[in-house]
Amino acid sequence: YTVEAGDTYGCIAEKYYGSFDQWQLIYNANAGYPGFSEYGLDVGAQLVLPEVNAANVRAQTHICS
Repeated sequence: YTVEAGDTYGCIAEKYYGSFDQWQLIYNANAGYPGFSEYGLDVGAQLVLPEVNAANVRAQTHICS
């Protein structure tokens, strides 16, 4: 995923996984790489979006819609 202006981990998670609460999966998969911090994402940075298995499914949210 290529980060766009205004993106947050939570809103990306909601868009691709259906739940804002999956933000930490994305953060953990990308922590330590340039352009990613807990509180910000650099526009244009490339994020890895990990797979979500049945054990990690969260309730659907509509925070970013």
